[in-house]
Amino acid sequence: MRSQLIYLHSYDWTVQIFYNVPPSKVGTIRRHLQALACHSRPLEDACLLVSQSEPDTAFTYTNISLHRTLIVLCPSSSPSQFLNTLTHELLHATTHISDYYNIPLGTETSCYLIGSLAQASYSIARYYL
Repeated sequence: MRSQLIYLHSYDWTVQIFYNVPPSKVGTIRRHLQALACHSRPLEDACLLVSQSEPDTAFTYTNISLHRTLIVLCPSSSPSQFLNTLTHELLHATTHISDYYNIPLGTETSCYLIGSLAQASYSIARYYL
């Protein structure tokens, strides 16, 4: 498992990505979700997802008021599936940030935002490609 913190200065937003999360790390993910004020059903659903560790499974959780997003990627079945899952979750993060700042999806601004996330994630993501 690897972890990465991405700070988007222009949005004052932090995105943390956990890569290749095994079921044994469910406690770590639980603590990070709780730090984002994730409780009750969403917390239990996310932890169940990690503990089951189905290939190609992931989720994104955002606390808008904290300007923080957590992306959790379980192991992937192939490099191409990893890329599919990562970009899917990066789009969720982009949507959450864009919604907060009233940035319409499909505009250059939102496209640059997801591009910035993808570029920043590459330093770790490349090991799974």
